[in-house]
Amino acid sequence: MGRLPYLLIVEGKLSHLPHSTRKMSMNNLSHKQIAATALRVALGSNAARQASSGAAAYTFTATDLTKVHSVRLHCTTAPSTSEDLTIKIKNPSESTAHEVLLLQQDMQATTDIFFTDAIFLAPGDELHVEWANTDGVAWGITAINGGV
Repeated sequence: MGRLPYLLIVEGKLSHLPHSTRKMSMNNLSHKQIAATALRVALGSNAARQASSGAAAYTFTATDLTKVHSVRLHCTTAPSTSEDLTIKIKNPSESTAHEVLLLQQDMQATTDIFFTDAIFLAPGDELHVEWANTDGVAWGITAINGGV
């Protein structure tokens, strides 16, 4: 019986790793690097980011069936004005009856939002993060997404 082939997952695709390259490639990686790579493939490693000090009007449009793992917002200082930040799912080809409000949060005295509920988007769906930001606070949004 010959040696069993190693299988390698790269960018979501299963590949055969030939024996001749397996020894050289696998010996150069630590167990932490292998685990981190496997986790990135399993969870998705796409990060969409936007930053500004104006009104937040962030939109992520799904081109395929997509899972958004988390949405994070950080403000450099706490806003003093009471205004709601909203996270919604919309589809431009559908009526507003299909809009889904996922989060509505008053941003007064809030510097960080970490939304970790899984969000599943169909092709064409849009994830919107909106906030008026009258105080002009500098902010940054990160949405971590990957395949389903």
